[in-house]
Amino acid sequence: MLPGFSDKLVHAGVFSIFCWLMHVALFHQGFTVVKKYSLSLAVFFVFVYGLSDEYHQMFTPGRSSDIYDVVADTMGGVTYALVNLRFKFYRNE
Repeated sequence: MLPGFSDKLVHAGVFSIFCWLMHVALFHQGFTVVKKYSLSLAVFFVFVYGLSDEYHQMFTPGRSSDIYDVVADTMGGVTYALVNLRFKFYRNE
């Protein structure tokens, strides 16, 4: 396995779970628009949170920032979205 690759898998796995939790939370809101776009909003929030987390790490002693972590985080969210679309969890139909 490539060095650092397992770290990216962990990022993707954790952020796919985060996307699932965000999607469920948004889906059960009282606003029709939020419910309709809950999956897209969840993926967007995963991206923004991953980006802000890496930005924060730039200023944390002993930590480093890596754009590939943001990519892995976002891919975790996208992977959840694709699985969701395939198996139709929490769809407003």
